[in-house]
Amino acid sequence: MGMLHAIEPGEGLQTYLTEIDDTLAPYGGSFFIHGGSPTVVEGSFSDDLIVIGFPETDGAKDWYASAAYQRLARIRRAFSQGTVVLSRIGAPNRRATT
Repeated sequence: MGMLHAIEPGEGLQTYLTEIDDTLAPYGGSFFIHGGSPTVVEGSFSDDLIVIGFPETDGAKDWYASAAYQRLARIRRAFSQGTVVLSRIGAPNRRATT
């Protein structure tokens, strides 16, 4: 998951958006959420939210560490600030107490 802010439009952003899908494909990654206008129901939120899913947690780690994505990550860091987190999704029907 990524939360980006202070995004500067320009050539770097266009390069990133044009090329990122090709870095995801070998690892089975795809966008679940990419930008848009979320409905904030508590607190404040002004970042762009990006959620990318992978079939396996190792796929996410391997994608992030790949030379192809790290080249784009350097470009992304040049035009934005933010936080990127890798996390495993819980099992279906998981309860808060388990």
